[in-house]
Amino acid sequence: MVPTIRKTPLRRTRRGYVRQIGRSTRGGSVLKFYLGHDMAIAAQRRQWIEAIYVENCRMFQHNFWNSTYLDIARQIERLGSAVLHVEPVPGIPDNRDYSFVQRLRDVGVPISVVGEPAKATVHLDADVTPQGKPAVTKLHEAIKAYQQDRVGNYSGGYQGGQRLAKQIDKFLELEDCWLHELSFVKIKGFVDRWRKRPVTEHGRRCSKTYAENQITEFFKFLDVLDRPLRS
Repeated sequence: MVPTIRKTPLRRTRRGYVRQIGRSTRGGSVLKFYLGHDMAIAAQRRQWIEAIYVENCRMFQHNFWNSTYLDIARQIERLGSAVLHVEPVPGIPDNRDYSFVQRLRDVGVPISVVGEPAKATVHLDADVTPQGKPAVTKLHEAIKAYQQDRVGNYSGGYQGGQRLAKQIDKFLELEDCWLHELSFVKIKGFVDRWRKRPVTEHGRRCSKTYAENQITEFFKFLDVLDRPLRS
């Protein structure tokens, strides 16, 4: 059972960005995960928590949280990483299946194990999504499609549309990859570069306003990516 993951924009509250996903028990209340006040960090943690929930539902064939998976998701929510504590019973062979740990690692979830190592590994090829479906869209393809739609529907003048197109062209500085491989590290690296106001082709650092506009437009692009299921 693979759940349908709704890709709605992250909602910001006084406690930071929040993602609601899964129920505590069958018919129970929907759980909230508070992901911090940094949008890039929140977007990455949401992606990991969604991957954990997908694996939870696939393993147990139901759409509410198992305690082990919920504990992992709560650690990701608070810390951005998770540690699974495995407590073997002395004198009794441990036949539990830890292959889910490797499956989570294969889709980028930062999880480590204290105790017994994972007993099996399942490798997902780069062109297979966390939901086990063939990937169909790469990052640069998505950027060009976004550029075409954004500029084509731009309500300002011709010059403004051309400036917008050049602005989106700079997203191509990101290394091409499948959309589900667009990690927090890549997103944060791109955003941090613009926060530092990089040097332009004229040999001077870009203006604060230009850098802010670049980051804002990039987050608009990420928001569009989150509307359909990632591929």
